[in-house]
Amino acid sequence: MARTESLRLPLSVFDALAIAMVLHGVLRYTAVGRRMNAVGGNVRAARLTGIPADRYRIAAFTTGGLLAGVAGVVLGATLGAATAAGNPALLLPIFAAAHLGSTTISPGRFNVPGLLVAVLFLAVVVSGLQQMGVAAWVQPAFNGTALVVAVALAGWASRARVAHARRRQLEAIAAEGAVTATRT
Repeated sequence: MARTESLRLPLSVFDALAIAMVLHGVLRYTAVGRRMNAVGGNVRAARLTGIPADRYRIAAFTTGGLLAGVAGVVLGATLGAATAAGNPALLLPIFAAAHLGSTTISPGRFNVPGLLVAVLFLAVVVSGLQQMGVAAWVQPAFNGTALVVAVALAGWASRARVAHARRRQLEAIAAEGAVTATRT
């Protein structure tokens, strides 16, 4: 079952896409998702609005751990081998994909569609590097460079989003002041 293919792709790819679509739907279109985004954005502000932030954080970590466990079982079944030590070499591409994903679809925010685009980009580039036969150190160097660039772009996108929101707020205040001034 783990090595079954459909459309020349492993079924685990379709499973991951289905899970990603469900997560995107929950995080984007439900009150739970909005509350989780609020907690992720600013825990203190979320608490002040009455959101039980600790419960949402525990639920997020529990769900993430469950999904990571399922992914580990699927990967072990696909490869036919597993180790309890894990693979620390996978951490750098994971961080690079997460931060790079926050720069694509919704700049400045972590999001599921952006993550999928980033994972696809990194996988294609790394696969291309492997097929070109580059030295073994090039792949981690590429992932590290991608992480540094992604963090820089994510920070820039976040600052740009905040600056745009401030500009809109100031324009609204100025327009309100102009309306008030014309009435008096």
